[in-house]
Amino acid sequence: MSLISYLTRIHFADGVVEDALAEELARLGVSRPLILTDDAAAGAVEQLADSLPCGMAAAWHPLGAGPLDVAIIEGACRVLAETGADGLIGLGGPTALDAARVVGFGDGIARAFDSLPAAAIRPARHLAPRFPVLAVPTSPAGGLGLTPGVWIAGRDGQGRTLTGNRLLPACLLIDPTLGEGGPARAARRAGDGCAGAVHRGLSGHRLESACRRHGAGRDSPRGGPSAGRCEAGLCA
Repeated sequence: MSLISYLTRIHFADGVVEDALAEELARLGVSRPLILTDDAAAGAVEQLADSLPCGMAAAWHPLGAGPLDVAIIEGACRVLAETGADGLIGLGGPTALDAARVVGFGDGIARAFDSLPAAAIRPARHLAPRFPVLAVPTSPAGGLGLTPGVWIAGRDGQGRTLTGNRLLPACLLIDPTLGEGGPARAARRAGDGCAGAVHRGLSGHRLESACRRHGAGRDSPRGGPSAGRCEAGLCA
């Protein structure tokens, strides 16, 4: 398992959700997580559920697809309060990952956004996250939850942006095998998968990666030859 401590804790390895999820939840003191999902989480929900510590009571809240807006944030904050959750997991694509990062500030964050003028940008340095957030992207090419800003549509349809390093999740789990079927997943975990390192650049928070690439003639998860291509979808 590869662990990078840079900006935040980043685990990147095949099967890392199974290997590190329980450990990270314990480290963060989370005993009842609220798991936010979007359409990109399809195929990964069961794997994440199976990786939770035995007996852990987790709440699930599907967000669907589409851009993030205040109504989505308010709905997730209500579920957070109703379930008594003490932490958040964002599973899927940008909608779930960004929602988890924002909801982590607590139920006052939606009101704070409503009070901002249209197109405003608010630094998050004066906000203190109330709940730890763990991000589990299912499609790294669609975002990892490490962008320096989150755009949210207000009730007037105009966007507001929250920025700053306080938006970073407490931990990021990048598992290239997430969502794969049993045989393919087992084969990759046996040593046929991507075992690389993820680096975040200070300038522009640009994602780069260095990975062990498959040889020519092997089949990629996308169904085509994978010569020279990173299976995690992180490399150009």
